[in-house]
Amino acid sequence: MAGIAAIAESAAMRSLDLAAPSRLLLVESNPGRAPLTSELLSRAQAERLVVSRAATLTTAIELLSSGVSVDAIILDLNLPDSQGVETVRRVRIVTRSAPIIAISRVADRELRRRARSEGAEDLFADDESTGQLFWRNVLQIIERKRSQQRRFQVLLDASPDGILLVNDAGVVRYVNQAAVDLFGRSRDELFAEPIGFSVVDAKPVEIVVSRPDGDRTCEMRVVRMEWDEEPTWLASIRDVTDRRQAEILRIRALEMDFDHRRTEAANRHRSMFLSNMSHELLTPLNAIIGFSQLIDEGVVPQGSPKHKDFIGHILGSGRHLLKLVSDALELSSVESGKVTFLPESVDLLELTEEVVELLGSTAGRKGVRIVIEFDPSLDAIEIDPGRYKQVLYTYVSNAIRFSPDQGTIHVRVRAEGERRFRLEVRDHGFGIAPSDVARLFHQFDQVEPSTKPQDHATGLGLALTRRLVELQGGWVGVSSFIGKGNEFFAVLPRSASLPRDANPRGPRPPPDSPR
Repeated sequence: MAGIAAIAESAAMRSLDLAAPSRLLLVESNPGRAPLTSELLSRAQAERLVVSRAATLTTAIELLSSGVSVDAIILDLNLPDSQGVETVRRVRIVTRSAPIIAISRVADRELRRRARSEGAEDLFADDESTGQLFWRNVLQIIERKRSQQRRFQVLLDASPDGILLVNDAGVVRYVNQAAVDLFGRSRDELFAEPIGFSVVDAKPVEIVVSRPDGDRTCEMRVVRMEWDEEPTWLASIRDVTDRRQAEILRIRALEMDFDHRRTEAANRHRSMFLSNMSHELLTPLNAIIGFSQLIDEGVVPQGSPKHKDFIGHILGSGRHLLKLVSDALELSSVESGKVTFLPESVDLLELTEEVVELLGSTAGRKGVRIVIEFDPSLDAIEIDPGRYKQVLYTYVSNAIRFSPDQGTIHVRVRAEGERRFRLEVRDHGFGIAPSDVARLFHQFDQVEPSTKPQDHATGLGLALTRRLVELQGGWVGVSSFIGKGNEFFAVLPRSASLPRDANPRGPRPPPDSPR
């Protein structure tokens, strides 16, 4: 750096318009020449250069670490306490953005490459630093850095988000117009108030900004950066009040639409239920009235086989009608919480056989065979026998209804852990479409196999079954595959005294797939 004084005088002859004084740190390898060089530079560029001097690398690092801000560093690589490109690396550690212009006795291509890789802007030889080109490069580097900072500030000013730059001491270093508008306060007021951040870097957090015209909900992100050679926090604050309100309105609209659709679906199901219920009630009523009228008019002789057959039809239709009315009334009682249970010690196999025998004649008319598989370990069962038979009756009667002629129904009762047992009724009918399975066990709804569209039902039986089982601390379900049949199941506690908290509702083991 022997020609640095001459460079200063030559540079004084030029006019390079800088917007503000530039700050230069001169790290001179010759302590004897450094004061003179610094003085000449300051005198020649008094309006555009503020020069700080360091005679050694240690002194330069101390200055930079103490918070001295510089626009550029002219660094001799042959200092008393450091040699070569290692010098650049050590300076770059304490200053992240200030450009470093390195000076060396020799400057070949490899040394220049290594210096740049360590963070130097460029490297010049001593003899290169004696010309005006060197000083012009220094000033251009400074101007380029300041232009970059100005462009960055323009971007911050143009941001629709409020931007605050705050140093580690909580002092506001910069605030854009959007932040002034967001907080409803002047720049002087914002600069005067210390601000601290305790948020995860770059993670969005929700804050509330209080203003005279009301609170605003904002989303804030904070990132670490350097501003003018100083570690700072950059806080980006976005007003999301209108967006949140719009989201609330959107959610409310969706909820209203959902409620409307649910009401419409309930009305459709109710209308379907009433239609099917009317059909179910009229069918046995017509049979009762028709056969009774024939008997009353003496169409068939009393005591004849046909007379006895007519009486059987009347009795069967009456029982069916009674079952429909009972299901409707009982479901109403269950929904109103008026149902009662009378548990007692029972022989579970005997109850199962009673239901199968009761439905035997119905199954026999279709040639359907019912097979019982019973787990002999189920010997200490305390349940309401009537409710158990009611559940099994619904499952088996549905299985008969949808089983093909000459088919087989499997009724299996087995242990489900130590505290529960599982009732399964499996048929080999057409099955239920996957899209319809979710509709099962709901009142006012029914699912019919496509193979028997003429066979109507009220949809009450499964809904009542689900509610009765759940009220006893159990659960129900179904597994169905098109073309293979259905398996309905119910899991019930072995003892009516099983605490409810010992009766978890999920997750539950899936039923076996129908064979």
